[in-house]
Amino acid sequence: MTEPAAITDSLLVARTPDTALVRVEGRGTFRQGGPLKQFLAASLGEGCREVVVDCGPCQGMDSTFMGVIAGAACRLQATRDG
Repeated sequence: MTEPAAITDSLLVARTPDTALVRVEGRGTFRQGGPLKQFLAASLGEGCREVVVDCGPCQGMDSTFMGVIAGAACRLQATRDG
């Protein structure tokens, strides 16, 4: 019998002029929270008005990771066109 494949926790990100795209694979944890916060802050600071988070392959999130996403949502909501 073979062992199940190890689950890798990772973020994949991309950006268009108006949209920041994030795909969470494995678990979203405090380890990915810092890099995610930096990416979203830079994206929103450079004019992105939409954030799309793909959680399809995500197996769970901790409170720090969810807080980063919620913070970005609040920042977008505060803008007129976000």
